[in-house]
Amino acid sequence: MSWSRLIFRFSAGLEVLAGLISIVAPARIIYPLFGQQTGSIAIDMARLFGIAVLVLGLITWEKSGVTFNPSTRLGLCFYNLSAGVLLACIGLNQASTGPALWPVALIHIGLGFVMSYLIFKR
Repeated sequence: MSWSRLIFRFSAGLEVLAGLISIVAPARIIYPLFGQQTGSIAIDMARLFGIAVLVLGLITWEKSGVTFNPSTRLGLCFYNLSAGVLLACIGLNQASTGPALWPVALIHIGLGFVMSYLIFKR
């Protein structure tokens, strides 16, 4: 398996995992990221987010032996960069954040840059 395919599979797998956790136990995602207790609307929004990233991960998962789709790679790359920048902005603008916010933001930004390199290196 190529490094490129491995990176994209890793990212898709993380999104599937994050989606499942957000659907089943949304407080497990919200509190570590934002450091705040959750209300019913936040729980519902976290579950909606969970469905979206679960589907994103499933759509962008690259099967062995199948030619990858450049559009899905670009979409996953853009998602990672956007999510990382948004989380970093939240971290810079909030007085209180959870312990996982900055690591998650940096992982998304890092994956986004690696994916950008892999997509546009030609």
